Amino acid sequence: GGYNMRSLAEGVCASLKILLGDPCPSLSSPFTPCESALDSISGAITVHRKYWRCLQDQDFTLNLKSGDDNVTIEEIRDLSNPEESEEDIVRVALDTAMQEVMRKLPEKRCGLVYDEQMMEHYNMWDSCHPELPQRISRIYKRHQEMGLIDRCTRLPHRLATTQELQMCHSPSYIKKIEESSRMKPRDLHRMGSEYNSIYINTRSYNSACLAAGSTFNVVEAVLKGEVQNGICIVRPPGHHAEPGVACGFCFFNNVALAARYAQSLQSPSEPPLRVMILDWDIHHGNGTQHIFQDDPSVLYVSLHRYDNGSFFPSSEDAAHEKVGSGQGEGFNVNIPWNGGKMGDVEYLLAFHRIVMPIAYEFNPQLVLVSAGFDAARGDPLGGCRISPEGYAHMTHLLMGLAGGKVVVVLEGGYNLTSISDSMAMCTRTLLGDAPPPITDLHAPRPAALRAISSVLGVQQKYWHSLRINAGPPVPSEAEKEVQFSPEKVPHSKNGEQGILSPQRRSPRKQIVSSPTVRERGEDDLTPQPSPWTPRTESTESSSPRSATSIDDSIKKNLGGDLVTSPSQDESTREGSVLSLTAAEDEDKDMDISAKTDQSYEGEALELVIELQVSDKTPEKRRSKPGMTVEELLRDLHLEDHTKSLDSRSPESDSKPVGGARKKTSMGRQSGGASQSEDKQDPVSMAKAKEGDHLVPYEADMDPALVCSGELFTVTPLSWCPHLESVHALPSGGLDVTEPCAECGTQVENWVCLTCYQVLCGRYVSQHMMCHGVSCGHNIVLSFSDLSVWCYSCDAYIHNEVLTPAKRSAYRSKFCEDMPGV
Repeated sequence: GGYNMRSLAEGVCASLKILLGDPCPSLSSPFTPCESALDSISGAITVHRKYWRCLQDQDFTLNLKSGDDNVTIEEIRDLSNPEESEEDIVRVALDTAMQEVMRKLPEKRCGLVYDEQMMEHYNMWDSCHPELPQRISRIYKRHQEMGLIDRCTRLPHRLATTQELQMCHSPSYIKKIEESSRMKPRDLHRMGSEYNSIYINTRSYNSACLAAGSTFNVVEAVLKGEVQNGICIVRPPGHHAEPGVACGFCFFNNVALAARYAQSLQSPSEPPLRVMILDWDIHHGNGTQHIFQDDPSVLYVSLHRYDNGSFFPSSEDAAHEKVGSGQGEGFNVNIPWNGGKMGDVEYLLAFHRIVMPIAYEFNPQLVLVSAGFDAARGDPLGGCRISPEGYAHMTHLLMGLAGGKVVVVLEGGYNLTSISDSMAMCTRTLLGDAPPPITDLHAPRPAALRAISSVLGVQQKYWHSLRINAGPPVPSEAEKEVQFSPEKVPHSKNGEQGILSPQRRSPRKQIVSSPTVRERGEDDLTPQPSPWTPRTESTESSSPRSATSIDDSIKKNLGGDLVTSPSQDESTREGSVLSLTAAEDEDKDMDISAKTDQSYEGEALELVIELQVSDKTPEKRRSKPGMTVEELLRDLHLEDHTKSLDSRSPESDSKPVGGARKKTSMGRQSGGASQSEDKQDPVSMAKAKEGDHLVPYEADMDPALVCSGELFTVTPLSWCPHLESVHALPSGGLDVTEPCAECGTQVENWVCLTCYQVLCGRYVSQHMMCHGVSCGHNIVLSFSDLSVWCYSCDAYIHNEVLTPAKRSAYRSKFCEDMPGV
């Protein structure tokens, strides 16, 4: 349809321009939905909730209190001149809209800034610190490999001036940081200890000024129409930096300064430029929030891990109730996750339910992204699961705002592979490439749904677009609800559906939903001692019963703290945190998968415990009567892990203050330990007493269910792209009694199948993990159970290429040939 000839033609023209890759035009302000539209949407959701899982799980309750709606829709709507005719109104509206649609676009698509001088900021006392100089060089190299540098327009770098820094920072603080460029190492170390998680050298001030000034150049190029959007590969990061305090690896707040710089380019006679800052770094941008908390011209939206205030920066200012103050009330939006494992599904749900509705209503003229990639899968700090494709989709959504004027600025992210792939995907999207499809589509995590519901309950007061009020499904039909979700399902009785096989449920099929056994401990949060301490991810339980039947020693041994290796090869160091994954779903037979997904920098165990408690006959049950969890663990040959943990020395009683990383001492330590001795294990200084972590074997299950289990298995991958790195066996074969080449231990050793060096695993001194990170050797074989692990794929591997190595290790371990080969 379409029967106004001009509006029809203009609409088709605008649509065609978008299909050809042009940015979406800016919308007219104010952009607020009317009440009848909100009512229609609410009604549609109410009707369709019984068919769609994504609608069933979400809370669509309107929680406005009396007096909350201080500004009505009618008051903020642009009223037309009552003397104008309907035709005049339509004509003026179309003229205005088409001026924006047909505006001249920049000839160059994406501007990029990068300078190696920013690598001169480095930690002189700890080469294993996660905020490595190689973060930006690896990102730039990945851009080159993908051919993105040639497609981008290189923009010049520059230093920010003192006057420009004063837009967000106090003169006394700027002077103090500037003086660090002339300090001696001892004074620099002392100065860094004054702040929370900060290291400083003589080039830190110059690097921080380069990061801020280079970001200014990109913002200016975007606003002046020289490029459509921009990408800033800069460091040190900035969103933790307060007006007068350095914090969390940050000195000057690059994105906050860029917002003020963009507004300074506006004519004084014009209203302040509306700037939206979207912060998807895993940590809350405390500095950015405090700088703009009373400013209605800047909308700050942060998605971050919170853990009820225990996750760095460990402040209640990151809570969802913090909405700004004064005139800026309602322009601060915190979306805090309580627990890890949040991935593409959870972040995109937050985008569609909160971020984008608010963003469209705010209607920014510039979008700045505080792009930390420490929520990416494999990051050693975040414990979340965003894929590079997920970052591409979030970037694509933001490109629909501000006429496509989007600038992505690097913040955190400490796995060199994850940040390189993720930021490259953002650049690829800014260049106009379509985001790749997302494959990991599962039901949103309950903790994410609770967080989103809490944010909506607070922000509905300020944003009309959030006021959806859908009721529950009709009670009489509740039992007939059909759930649709591309999710993982257990083995079917006929064996056609594998445990990881996707299954799509059609709305037309009458499938009766069954009880869901949730993952445990998602709300069992432990304190976050440092912004970079590797986290053991939380899980969630549907049962109040604790696993008291499991021996406490097993809890301790399998939930120990992670210590990274003091590798000195910074140029090739790569954070490698491996995620344990397993299957989960429900079935009418109530197949229970008790599982874990914990982040470790080392050889992880992908464990699936599938306990079927359906109408199986006793003859078909494989478990022995009275079999304990300890016996099940022995079946998996985990004895060495247990022993190695028992042999570990206890942690120091000292604990970092305020979530900060404990500083090294320039002199002698208490107890006579020198700094050089501490350097042998620098990461141990950041360990905190987080208590005994929950482990996969502590599932909330009745002991009777454990005894009736039918399957206890590890499912390896049959292929991975790193198998080509496996080299031929040495002439003498393998010797499973060979000690670790670094520390000499014979407990839980692994052999690298590329160079065939023998090193100990993560439960001892993490030498094999360090070797994999520094040398890029991914495939290793365990002398304990002869399993093969790939660091890059985060998975066990079983392939014929590995057979010679396994056969040799088996012969050495058992003095006989491996059966079945």
